[in-house]
Amino acid sequence: MSQPGFAKDSYTLALMGGRALTLEPPDGVSADVVAEAMCRIDPWHTLKTRPEHLSAFLMREDAHCCRKIVRFDGGIAGAVAVRSPWLYGPYLSLLVVLPALQHLGIGSAMLSWMADEAGAGANNLWVCVSAFNGRAIKFYERHGFSRVGDIPDLVSAGFSELLLRKRLGAIDAPQWSAAGAPASSSTDA
Repeated sequence: MSQPGFAKDSYTLALMGGRALTLEPPDGVSADVVAEAMCRIDPWHTLKTRPEHLSAFLMREDAHCCRKIVRFDGGIAGAVAVRSPWLYGPYLSLLVVLPALQHLGIGSAMLSWMADEAGAGANNLWVCVSAFNGRAIKFYERHGFSRVGDIPDLVSAGFSELLLRKRLGAIDAPQWSAAGAPASSSTDA
């Protein structure tokens, strides 16, 4: 039996040109480094997010959220956090690539990894993006995500988040039990 998605301790991902990324569990130092860097860039800067909150998020134990530090060429390149299960597929709760390493394909590699790890049972990939974060919206739309909703005041009062979804495949009708619940243990929460 194969291991469930997002369950490995670490991952190695290939980038174009033969370079590699590694995803590994955060420690206190790496979480602090990423959190400090995130607070200097959007959307976290505009939302006035505090680094200690981001660092605590990266270090928090949660059986349904895979949190990893992204390393490239031996240094910290960013972080990723994926909640699974969610609504018939995983939810990307955090993706950050530090500014000096953007435009190298790291974010695209993270989305490919997420889709691969989601497995055959997932019909969707999900993400929320701050409505003011045009660069992120364009990035996700280039990768097949579509807007499905606007959520005002989700992260911070006065700001809206856009819920985006990427469909992965055909949607099969759920099989329902006599008790009125899905008969199988699908990946939805």
